[in-house]
Amino acid sequence: MAFKFLWFVLDLNLTNAYNNTHLPWAPKMKETILLVYCTTSGKEEAKKIAQIIIEKNLAACCNILPDAISIYNWQGKIEQTEESLILIKTTQRKYEQLEKEIKMIHSYSVPEIIATKIETGSSAYIDWIIDNLSRKG
Repeated sequence: MAFKFLWFVLDLNLTNAYNNTHLPWAPKMKETILLVYCTTSGKEEAKKIAQIIIEKNLAACCNILPDAISIYNWQGKIEQTEESLILIKTTQRKYEQLEKEIKMIHSYSVPEIIATKIETGSSAYIDWIIDNLSRKG
């Protein structure tokens, strides 16, 4: 009996990690949703990028977090820079085009553009992202 229970828990955890299919409370993802992180030189550049990617329907929503401090190694020197961070909600289907657009307009030669998959969230919000990005534009 203990072995069956352990196998069920292991199966549940592995399935959850892969696609949430055994979690009744998790919304079923119709499409892969991404949260993309992009740092910029400041609030004005962040607003410009956000405006363009929303207008081109490459993202459903952007949040701008000003006053981020980044510490990093750049060309052999430790740098500390005040930046703004854009949190971008998009879909996997839109990611490649989104990345290209950001690279075209970003002031950095190597902009930070990294994405993570959203495993779960409010069903209504997830549906809104998908519906918003499914429209022509």
